[in-house]
Amino acid sequence: MMKLQTPKQKERAQRDAAIYTEYKRLAKNPENAKGAIDEYLAAKYGLCEASIYKACKRVEARLAAKNKLYYGDDDSRAE
Repeated sequence: MMKLQTPKQKERAQRDAAIYTEYKRLAKNPENAKGAIDEYLAAKYGLCEASIYKACKRVEARLAAKNKLYYGDDDSRAE
């Protein structure tokens, strides 16, 4: 079932996905401190650091729901 979204919700989902993707890319480098990544992304997107954390959690929840849809309750095959 497709969830209908307003244009603002679509915009936020796209922004969240961009933040999540960039966060994961930057976090791969062990020299980057997580706090510094949060500060950088907060400044880049004009958000507070807590909003960066929340955006990443929203994307992770969407990905988990998508995996559950495809794989059911068996998470061992996911990722």
